[in-house]
Amino acid sequence: MSARFRLACLLLATASALFAAELRFDGMFTDHAVVQRDAPLRISGTAAAGQVVAVSLAGSRGDAVAGADGAWSVVLPALPAGGPYVLAAVGPERIERIDILVGEVWFCSGQSNMAVTLANYGGASEIAQADCPTVRVYSTWYGRSVVPVREAEGSWRICTPADAGSFSAVAYHFARRLQRELGVPVGVVVSAVGGTAISSWLDRAALAADPGKAHLVAEVDRLRAALGDRIDDRGFAAPAHDDSAWTAMPAPGPWEKAGLGLDRFDGVVWMRRTVPIPAAWRDQELELRLGAIDDRDVAYVDGVRVGSMGPETPDHWKVPRAYGVPAGTIAGEQATIAIRITDKLGDGGFIGAADGMSLGPVGSTESVALAGGWRGRVVETFPEPGMPSELYNNLVAPWTRTSIRGVLWYQGESDAGNPQGYRRSLSDLIRGWRSAWSLGDVPFLVVQLPEYGAVVDQPGESGWAAFREAQAAVAGAEPACGVVVTMGLGDPADIHPRNKRGVGERAALQALSRAYG
Repeated sequence: MSARFRLACLLLATASALFAAELRFDGMFTDHAVVQRDAPLRISGTAAAGQVVAVSLAGSRGDAVAGADGAWSVVLPALPAGGPYVLAAVGPERIERIDILVGEVWFCSGQSNMAVTLANYGGASEIAQADCPTVRVYSTWYGRSVVPVREAEGSWRICTPADAGSFSAVAYHFARRLQRELGVPVGVVVSAVGGTAISSWLDRAALAADPGKAHLVAEVDRLRAALGDRIDDRGFAAPAHDDSAWTAMPAPGPWEKAGLGLDRFDGVVWMRRTVPIPAAWRDQELELRLGAIDDRDVAYVDGVRVGSMGPETPDHWKVPRAYGVPAGTIAGEQATIAIRITDKLGDGGFIGAADGMSLGPVGSTESVALAGGWRGRVVETFPEPGMPSELYNNLVAPWTRTSIRGVLWYQGESDAGNPQGYRRSLSDLIRGWRSAWSLGDVPFLVVQLPEYGAVVDQPGESGWAAFREAQAAVAGAEPACGVVVTMGLGDPADIHPRNKRGVGERAALQALSRAYG
């Protein structure tokens, strides 16, 4: 490991600790979560370094101490299926996650045929019948990273007609069938991104295990080395921080269209400005209004965190921000407002209207306008889409610290032209994921690609047939693996066949055989 990479990891850890000093659960543990039954429960979060944290769920208790990076974790005894329960963590304060169920958890991953939603591949009648509160779906927020991250981004949603349209159609039908057959809560974690090759889902160790992927390992290392230039942003929220050399930034206005050299930029940017505060406001509760922000933000006033919004809020990138500022937060004649914005999709920045940006007393017509006058600094740039390991690092790695029953994998269209290479890659992915989860040979179900392409009169070579053969060969060679055959469910003219119910239910039957038989 290079000195630069060690430095990058240290900066990433210390910056994460700075913004997580308050007691928090990691993003996998939101309200309405499902945790795996009959397996040790691995619960994690962040707090101030050295803080003792007491965690409880359904009568089980455990203690943890936050490390130097602020991270803590505890393993609670296995529980049978049941709930709802309250998951609590107690440090200087008490935080809770409510409506927690204990049942079966499956990790559903792949590309677009796993990602497409029930609204687009099910229709109104399917959604109207989606009333099953013991089925829960966690849809991860798309993101990329050159190093494994600890935070999952998204939220658990209850299966109701109001929310089911946004669920993965395959994962939904898979979970519904399992729940009917098993009679216990079922949670599915959906980490899927359309148009992605398997190399993006392999961790660095898996890439390095294959001599044929030496060029991909070199690319991963090149990207990781670039993190040495990542800016240490500790203290950027403090009023005393000198931002005089920062760049003038549009507010409101998207970064990528501002002529600042941030075209196609995805990453993290700090935005700051200072405003005068009337003396009469200092003992009043204020409201900070920022308009919509693309994508995720954490807001500070005079160094005090006053609010945040991210993927736990539906359509968060277009929801206007309004954060309460407690009385007494501002002590002087002016206030420093600092916003840490993470942009993973879209154009980035403040994207609401100018009159939607203000600071003023709650319930008053008085306010200070906040449009214009902002300065910004880029502290992290995310890799371009398609880089090796980037999706494993962001969408898989956080979940490897939890317990699951198994994996449902539906991917391959982007790799269908290389069946021999895919055979090695899929085997490395299965072994790498199992090693990362440290749960032994958890069941791994591979959805075989269906029929696709022009129908011909005479028999001949078929790339997709060879690819299906590669998928079957890997599943047959690896322990506790199964193939979900989808022949008869495809569409020769559409790479995204519409019959997702058939795929999900066939996958559930394979799971019942492999994991519960």
